[in-house]
Amino acid sequence: MLKDGRFAGGVRRGIAMLRDTQHVMGCAIAATDGVVGEVEDFYFDDQEWTLRYLVVATGAWLKRRKVLISPHSLGRPQWQRQLLPASITIEQVKSSPDIDTNKPVSRQHESLFLSHYQYPHYWEGAGPLSVGPNPNGQSLDAQFGWSDAHFSRAVAARDTASVSDAGEHLRSRNAIQGYSVRARDADIGQIHGLLFEEDDWAIRYLVIQTGHIGCRSSRIISPYSFMLIDQHQLIRINKIIFTGLQGIY
Repeated sequence: MLKDGRFAGGVRRGIAMLRDTQHVMGCAIAATDGVVGEVEDFYFDDQEWTLRYLVVATGAWLKRRKVLISPHSLGRPQWQRQLLPASITIEQVKSSPDIDTNKPVSRQHESLFLSHYQYPHYWEGAGPLSVGPNPNGQSLDAQFGWSDAHFSRAVAARDTASVSDAGEHLRSRNAIQGYSVRARDADIGQIHGLLFEEDDWAIRYLVIQTGHIGCRSSRIISPYSFMLIDQHQLIRINKIIFTGLQGIY
């Protein structure tokens, strides 16, 4: 359950297990022939709302370089040991394309990275992690409590407002921590976490911290309520779906 504003472990949603990204921070990535390093950030897709890459800080063996690891490579997590087994080798990591985590990840860099590991390009609709928001075919009404028509209008509004460059769809989990969340009629709170589904790494909810110092609480909201994440560290909520605090659980 929520502990200090975060999910300390997993929370079951139906047959699926939800995890807070905070619970994964610091976990070791274990290649088939050694430990790569520890998870220190994520890149997520703000269109499909899926965790695309783990940012891993390597040890002295690779001069503490930061590398990307795709969930494609991960096996069943060993949460008690804070260990994420990966079907990759140390040599593959060592020869993987460099990444500058202080700059946006371009589509060209993604293509080089995915080709290096021989993973499919998710934007072409290939691969088990290519579709994040609705992998099991459930209706959106069943999943989130609102209709497909509402969802379509939200996506249309988001696409109108979002940037056109396909390379700017990835965002850092750490970078959006503390972003303000605002409906058209009120400020709601700040981003305090991301809850994802273990099976497909799809982001199901965002944790919003509301209230003031001494009187804070944490609530969760579907990412498909969002119309726009802008450059001013502000997340705006689409009023078609979201009015005031309706829809926060």
